[in-house]
Amino acid sequence: MSNRGARASAVVALVLTVVAVPRVHAQSPVIVVEQPGQAAQPMQQPMQAQDPNAGMAYYPQQQPQPQPQMVLVEPFSQPRVRGGFTVFGGPAVPSGATYSSGGLGGASGRIGVQINRQWGVYYHGQAVVGGYAYVTPTTSGGAIFAAYYNTFAASFTLFDRLEFGFGPSIDRLAVLSTSVDTGSGGASASGFAGTGVGLHGRISIAVGAMYPEYMRRSGFTFSLDLHPTFIDGGVLFTTGIGIGAEWF
Repeated sequence: MSNRGARASAVVALVLTVVAVPRVHAQSPVIVVEQPGQAAQPMQQPMQAQDPNAGMAYYPQQQPQPQPQMVLVEPFSQPRVRGGFTVFGGPAVPSGATYSSGGLGGASGRIGVQINRQWGVYYHGQAVVGGYAYVTPTTSGGAIFAAYYNTFAASFTLFDRLEFGFGPSIDRLAVLSTSVDTGSGGASASGFAGTGVGLHGRISIAVGAMYPEYMRRSGFTFSLDLHPTFIDGGVLFTTGIGIGAEWF
């Protein structure tokens, strides 16, 4: 009898354990979990399984949190302010001469807007001083000049480094010249100052760092500036080979 009583007591204890365990879990306290970047949220209360024979508690599945969306942006595509400067030198050639030889030097600056990766617009101001000698069928002489070019240009950039610019210009020019008549030997001197129209073409290549994370290009530049000025029935053509810097 004692063995049967012990066995019966063990069976009763096992049944009470199986029944009591889910009840203990069902009355567990609420656990608060701190999630990085979010306010603390209480976990869901455990719920009884749909199957009554399962005898277990379960937690409902959490809804997935929305993830940040990644947006791809083309490098250097945002509008931004641009600028640059150049110092240069080169030849100066007047029109209408059988032979001429001259040179010039100067500096230029640019300020404007880079619209996107390829296109930009800017103001180009260029100061030039130079001189030349010339020979015509009847006279020979020389001149010194000073000029300032006001150019409004559009530019197009290839491969983020090679840039082409072109635009019209309003030029101020002052010239002091002397000449000798090759037939009579008479000499004369004259001066001229006035405003003319011009055209400006520019080719430059940038060498330096590119910063796509800042949406900006920059670097040292090597450039070629070509500029004819049409004034007083003649043309003064200047060429500037320069070095400078550009932020665009």
